[in-house]
Amino acid sequence: YNLRQFCDNGILPFRRLCLQNFYSNFPHSQLIKQQVAYTLTNYPEVKHIHCDEEAMKEVALASATNEMTYSLGLESTYCLFDQTKYIPISTLDATSSDHITGCIITREELALYFHLPSSQSMIELAILIGNDHLKNPKETELDYRAESIEDAIDHLRHEGDGYQVSA
Repeated sequence: YNLRQFCDNGILPFRRLCLQNFYSNFPHSQLIKQQVAYTLTNYPEVKHIHCDEEAMKEVALASATNEMTYSLGLESTYCLFDQTKYIPISTLDATSSDHITGCIITREELALYFHLPSSQSMIELAILIGNDHLKNPKETELDYRAESIEDAIDHLRHEGDGYQVSA
C-alpha cells in the first residue's frame, strides 16, 4: 500500500502511516472505472478490455511483451512485474483535446529511484513493507523487520543484489 501511495501520489507516507491500509487513508471514487471506460470510447485507437475478475497477470504480461501496451489502473502491484509499464489512473491528464498524457512507471525505474541494488529488490521491498498478499509484515516472522519504508530501503541497499527476504 505504501508503494501504491508513492506511485499514485509521488510521496512516501509519514512514518506513522507506514504499513497501514492505503484505502482507509485515501479512498478512491466508486465511479472511476465507468469514467475511464467512457473516456476511452473517445479514442478508438486505444484498445481496452473490461474484466469483472482479476486479470492482472495477463495485463502485466501484455504490457511487458508489447511496446505499445500499458497497464492502466489503480493497482501499484503492476510496479512489481518485470518490464511492465504501469500508468496510475491518477496521473492521467485529458485536458488537451487531441491527446492524453500520464506518468509511466516501471519496476526498473523505481529501483533506480530508490537506489536499490536491482529491480528484483522491489519484490523484496514489497514483502518488507506489506502488499496485497502480506497485509502486515509485523505479524509475519521475516528475517528482517522494517520499522519504516526508509528502513526497508536501507536494509536492501546494505544486503545488496541477490538478497531475498526469508520467513
